[in-house]
Amino acid sequence: MKVFLSHSHEDINYAKQIKEALKPNCDVYIASEDRQPGKPLSEKIEAAIRSCSFLVALLTKEAESSPWVHQEIGFARACKINIILLVDQDIKPKGMPEGLEYIVFDRRNPEIAIKNLNEFMSRKKKEKDLNDLFVLSLLIGGLIALIGKAK
Repeated sequence: MKVFLSHSHEDINYAKQIKEALKPNCDVYIASEDRQPGKPLSEKIEAAIRSCSFLVALLTKEAESSPWVHQEIGFARACKINIILLVDQDIKPKGMPEGLEYIVFDRRNPEIAIKNLNEFMSRKKKEKDLNDLFVLSLLIGGLIALIGKAK
């Protein structure tokens, strides 16, 4: 599963912690780690969001004032990408993220929120793997039926 991690540049250390924790279940995309000189930043970000199953947004005080974070959330919503919010305990989501359930993020103890996010993503990965296995078994069953008819 691919995840786009939306965050303020000031929160890059938290973003890297989240990416590391999600590694067993997800391929996490952080825009600043994907240098593409000469390519418009908006095109790079839109393509990355479109290719993901989830957008995880780290909403901190810094992210609240970042137009990029809000645009990324809005674009993900328009693309019908699943949005998961990690919200600083001192923030009340406004705009696009308002009304979405979220995981509380405490800067003094970020491990709790990261653990909760990782457990959620682990469940989603298991669900996806089961769905993929079901589809594969249907395809194999259909193929066997076709081979049987051909004989």
